[in-house]
Amino acid sequence: MSDVFLAPPVATVPADNYLIGNDALEASRPAHTVHLAGFFIALGAVTNEQFAAFIRDGGYA
Repeated sequence: MSDVFLAPPVATVPADNYLIGNDALEASRPAHTVHLAGFFIALGAVTNEQFAAFIRDGGYA
């Protein structure tokens, strides 16, 4: 019998062009635009137990 995993609430980040970097900080230069594909991100932390269930179910396969 497999474990039941309920996905946490997520936010949708739409595909778009995003400005990253910061010209004011040497380590972050230069500010530039990148295109990111859309993705979902959990609204809270994922527990070790949730991550273990994800891996057992073939996560990243």
